[in-house]
Amino acid sequence: MGIRTIHTGIENPCRIGGFFGVSTDVLIGYQIQRCSLESMLKDLNCCQEIQDHDAIAKTVRKALQRYPNHFEINYMCALLLIQIAESQNCNSDYGAALIQLERACELIDQNTDDRISELTIRNKMAQLHFLIGHTDISLEMLKKYNSCNINDAQIGCILADCYHNTKEASVYLKRAFSKIITDLENVVTGFMTLFLQNKEYDTLIYSIEWLCIVLQGKQSEDAVTWFHKYECVLLAIEAEVFCIMGNEQQAKEKLIEAAILAQHFDAASDCDIKMSHLFQVMGAKENHYMHYGKTAVEALKRRVFTDVEAIPQLAVLWEKVLREVLI
Repeated sequence: MGIRTIHTGIENPCRIGGFFGVSTDVLIGYQIQRCSLESMLKDLNCCQEIQDHDAIAKTVRKALQRYPNHFEINYMCALLLIQIAESQNCNSDYGAALIQLERACELIDQNTDDRISELTIRNKMAQLHFLIGHTDISLEMLKKYNSCNINDAQIGCILADCYHNTKEASVYLKRAFSKIITDLENVVTGFMTLFLQNKEYDTLIYSIEWLCIVLQGKQSEDAVTWFHKYECVLLAIEAEVFCIMGNEQQAKEKLIEAAILAQHFDAASDCDIKMSHLFQVMGAKENHYMHYGKTAVEALKRRVFTDVEAIPQLAVLWEKVLREVLI
């Protein structure tokens, strides 16, 4: 058994080498080189967890000397140089990191990590230029690589703070704020689904209430805002959760609250419905909530019947609320 194992270990490289027309010594040399590369990448990964800057710098120099044309090596070395620069507040290390990031861009075709692209690297370079004090270069790069407006917030901040260009800064910041509001709603809605699937009902209800507080802000009690239409939907979701928990009385109370709010909203004229002052100043749009339905009652009803097969008791409660509240 032992002889056969040894024989097979020698024979396989010979067969593989013969198949590809490569000598055995070249094949084995490649395997050793590959092992050495993986070892170097492991060493660079370990450097992220240590505070010895001299040891990190030594490993970075060694890696770049051995593999100057390897994308992952250059990119990881750049991140480690940034790590050193941040802890020592050293512009020369930021400069060295910029050189390696530029080299990584040149080798981007080797990249296999879908979280990394030339766009993400260029934007990281723009941030480093800003830290060094190259504000003009940073702003130029952020604008150039502003795909899908991902840099709007940073651009707006730089324009406002460094250039006092309030007009142009306002354009970028308002656009960024509108995106943040949409992203916030989507993220919390996603977590609501997770909480529901994990049966974390109390956390789900808390997340809804938190979102209401954040989006509504401080308003007078009699104010009618565009957010109230969305709040009706959120109250309906709370009612669903209480139904699932077996608390139909609480579910009905939430539906009644939603129905009264919906009636109040729909009774107001468009000129009386406002966006909260802060949201209006920061660029949020009234039509942001239009896709929930033409009226708040319509939006509420649509939400009630979304999962009617899974939660039939919610529809039954809704019919009762219709008779009691919506006349």
